[in-house]
Amino acid sequence: MTADPLLFDGPEREIGIVALPDKIGGVSGFVVDSQAEAAEAVKRVRRLDRKRVREAFLERFTARRMAQDCVQLYRQWVASR
Repeated sequence: MTADPLLFDGPEREIGIVALPDKIGGVSGFVVDSQAEAAEAVKRVRRLDRKRVREAFLERFTARRMAQDCVQLYRQWVASR
């Protein structure tokens, strides 16, 4: 896991959405670049598979997973020194 530049470009986006497109990609949400695209995405929200959204959440945001990701980042940082 490495820090993606998209994590830091929120202030420069027209509507201030910060996301990792490859992690969302229509499974648990939509990545948009404008207000018009956001309005269209809202219309598609009900089509998302709630089961897949939940699975994606459990894969990425459990306390264990987030702790493991943090440890990995620290290891990478230490190794780069």
